[in-house]
Amino acid sequence: MKLRFKVRWAGGAGQKETEGRAFDWDFEKGEQRLIAGKSKRAGFLLPHPTVSDEHFSVEPGKERYQVKDLGSLNGTCLNGGRLISNQWSPLAPGDVLSVGPFVISILDPKFDSSESGGACTKSFALELARQMLDSDPEERPSISVVKGPDKGTHFGLPLGHPVVIGRDPGCHLPVTDPDVSRRHAKIFCTLDGCWLSDLKSKNGVFVENRAITGAWKLEHGQHIKLGETVLVFIDNWRPRWSF
Repeated sequence: MKLRFKVRWAGGAGQKETEGRAFDWDFEKGEQRLIAGKSKRAGFLLPHPTVSDEHFSVEPGKERYQVKDLGSLNGTCLNGGRLISNQWSPLAPGDVLSVGPFVISILDPKFDSSESGGACTKSFALELARQMLDSDPEERPSISVVKGPDKGTHFGLPLGHPVVIGRDPGCHLPVTDPDVSRRHAKIFCTLDGCWLSDLKSKNGVFVENRAITGAWKLEHGQHIKLGETVLVFIDNWRPRWSF
């Protein structure tokens, strides 16, 4: 017994809808119950803060599949109608679930030749997040220079790609502060958050006036000091799960 779930980011006003990605879930070979949410316990990861840790579940019934909202904060819609919390409803290929900004089409792999499917993995969730952030740049974590020669500079932080800050013009975020090393610091963002590292700079990296060693997980609103330059970390997204 296998279902295909095609997930797309519907976006909002002024935001583009994403193409979507699909994965297959085999209820005979895998878990009999598929839980969707943003928690590490969920088999179906939906990366957005409006999604509850365990949002809804799908499992085979006696004659057909069934879906249940797990008491989520923002609810689950089936074909446009909101599900009653903690009550099973029939689910079949052709149905559409709506969860936060996500639209999930239920498909039968035997009759859906246009999609290859695949596994619901961390990389699947990361790609969903990348599509979402590409469609809505305002959701991206970012840094802004609030003190120093480059005051007013704002830079959005991508997921899965390191951002190097330094005096070298080839850095992702070049600064003109003479007290900043050529390659001073690095920020790397994943689904689990954004991490700041010192790249063996001459004058060190400070977060809220504390010198950091190793990778430092940034929190929304924290100030980063490099030389005489101060940046503030802005996390509009702030996902609530860990891997």
